[in-house]
Amino acid sequence: MKKITILVFAFTVLLGCNTESKSKDTSDPTMEIAPQKPNTTSSLKSGDYTTLFENYKCPIIDDNLAQALEVSPDELTQIQTNTANLCVYQIQGFGKNKLNEPAQLSWGPIPSTKAANKNEIQSGLKIKEDDAPSELFGMGISLADTQDSYIYRQPHVGRVLIYNENYDQAFLISYGMSGSVYNDRTPEQHQELTQKMVMLANYLLKKHRK
Repeated sequence: MKKITILVFAFTVLLGCNTESKSKDTSDPTMEIAPQKPNTTSSLKSGDYTTLFENYKCPIIDDNLAQALEVSPDELTQIQTNTANLCVYQIQGFGKNKLNEPAQLSWGPIPSTKAANKNEIQSGLKIKEDDAPSELFGMGISLADTQDSYIYRQPHVGRVLIYNENYDQAFLISYGMSGSVYNDRTPEQHQELTQKMVMLANYLLKKHRK
């Protein structure tokens, strides 16, 4: 089984407000205060994700996983590993690899730092703000359903990352690259699987939040 190691990223937002000089007449209706852009130096208030980022253990059985991914339970097969904090599954319906096996999913925490997470989140948000071309290919960052972490889609390399700048780890979900060199997954299947991995990220965050 291939082990995957990656770099990761993180960030947040603080609204700033202008104050007027006391020497100005605030009653003048012609005077307007231009709004400032959000300050990106503070951290989101976060739940406790110790069991996700620091002490994650892959459950032997997760009866709610298929429901979270909106697939039938018989479309998922768990693969046992020797690494307790790594989950590996095969999923039916999204192409097969060169060994004629179903698409493989894997997830678990990876080393990072709070500073690295914050920098990468800021970078992702900047790309989103600038409406960069990479967004057109499905790459992008969004606030998780829990409103205290970020989910970064990177379909060009077949992975989704969870970032929370309050931890010195990130969380990687890998589902493989698309293309004839790797598998027979179609672009449409790859896009749908990317969406399901975002669903998985939200599911894990909700499940582990304390």
